[in-house]
Amino acid sequence: MRLVLQRLTRYLCRWLFRVELRGWEHYPHHEPRLLIVANHVSYLDGMLLAAFLPDLPVFVINTHVARQWWVKPFIAITRHISVDPTTPHYLKTLIQHIQAGERVAVFPEGRLSLTGALMKIYEGPALAADKADAALLPVYIEGAQYSLLSRLGGIARRRLFPRIRL
Repeated sequence: MRLVLQRLTRYLCRWLFRVELRGWEHYPHHEPRLLIVANHVSYLDGMLLAAFLPDLPVFVINTHVARQWWVKPFIAITRHISVDPTTPHYLKTLIQHIQAGERVAVFPEGRLSLTGALMKIYEGPALAADKADAALLPVYIEGAQYSLLSRLGGIARRRLFPRIRL
């Protein structure tokens, strides 16, 4: 079921947002431990990663956000870890998942960008990658900040279906 949803989402994203992939030939298919770090510019970001990453990762999501009614349907169909970033225990959970050989995706900014540019990047994910001896895969999402699902209202012109690059 997840594979069907992933392929359908991938098709729709390519059609609506004209998603272009760059540098995916460098994806570490055989890396046993991998932490995927991506910028967070819109509410589309998690869906884009789930649709286009070759292996469906485990997403790290803030417990406060995971409780929101509009988020629940989306996280119900993907693998995720709900963490409270205000406690150091979340790092232990993150390290355990990486050491178990799961590919984990995290937005190290911890929240949506308010400017379209990178926000402060927290050191927790880097510490987890170091402690778990994991490879890092940086993913830059470009264009999604101009979608209607970003927080750039009034700062930049938003479009219904902007071109997106990963």
